[in-house]
Amino acid sequence: MSDDLIPRPRQETFDGDVVEYPMPTRAEVRAIAERHMAEFRVVAQQGGNVHQRGIDTTDEVAAYAAHLAPDDRIRLLNMYAKELNALAQFANDQTAQILATTPRNQVSDSSFVGSAIGFVVVLVILGYCYTM
Repeated sequence: MSDDLIPRPRQETFDGDVVEYPMPTRAEVRAIAERHMAEFRVVAQQGGNVHQRGIDTTDEVAAYAAHLAPDDRIRLLNMYAKELNALAQFANDQTAQILATTPRNQVSDSSFVGSAIGFVVVLVILGYCYTM
């Protein structure tokens, strides 16, 4: 799956057995983070294991990062963590706004979904920090 992470042609250089990919742009990393957040929402809405999907997406990004130059690897993981954090904060803000305008007895599943996604994003970010 890591080969499909950045959907664009690659100019690959060979250094021994390691294929080095070019560093993705911020827009590409943001698109990846947005796609992963959308996947988290679908999994949460279907009652699936959002935490497990978070681990899977972390593995996908780490597999792609393994083909980057060492400095780019760190930049990619940091950029991805920041993008996920921004999306999680946005989801949390939206959830807080919904909760503030919805009577207590009518709080929907969307608040749970938002909280679950935010929690998974925090776990993913902590996982990246731990692996660095």
